[in-house]
Amino acid sequence: MKKKATLNGIILAGGKATRMHGTDKGLLENEGKTFIEHLIDLLKPLTDEIIIIANNDSYNHFGLKVFNDLKKEIGPMGGIYTGLTHSSSEKNIVIACDMPEVNGSFVNFLVQESQENNYDAIIPKYKHELQPLCAIYRKNILP
Repeated sequence: MKKKATLNGIILAGGKATRMHGTDKGLLENEGKTFIEHLIDLLKPLTDEIIIIANNDSYNHFGLKVFNDLKKEIGPMGGIYTGLTHSSSEKNIVIACDMPEVNGSFVNFLVQESQENNYDAIIPKYKHELQPLCAIYRKNILP
C-alpha cells in the first residue's frame, strides 16, 4: 500500500462496552492481535499520523496519541468530533475499533475517492445504510 500525503487516521475506541459487559472491544483478540492492532497496522502505511479516541488508559501503550471524548455522552459522534479537533490534517480516515474486517483494498478505495473528489465527507453505504464509522472526513466540517 502506498502512503498518501496529508491524511491522518482516527481510531474510535471510546465506547462504554455495554453490549460487551464491560469488555473493551478494541482490546479483543483476532488472529493473535487485538482489533486495534489490526487497524493500526492497516492505517500506518496510508496515514501521516494515527490517533486513538478512547475513554480509558488501556490504549496508552500503543505509542500513539490517545484522547478522551471532548463531548461526553453523545456516542460515536463525540469521538469523530474529538478526533477531528485533535487531528493535524485536513483529511482524516475514521474507523471504529470494532471493525476488524475492514481491509486494505477498501481503505485504499476510500482514500482514492478522497483524492479524486473534494467532498467534505466520503461515507460508504452497505445494504442501503450509511457507515459513518468507516469514512473519510475533512476537518472543515467541525463547525
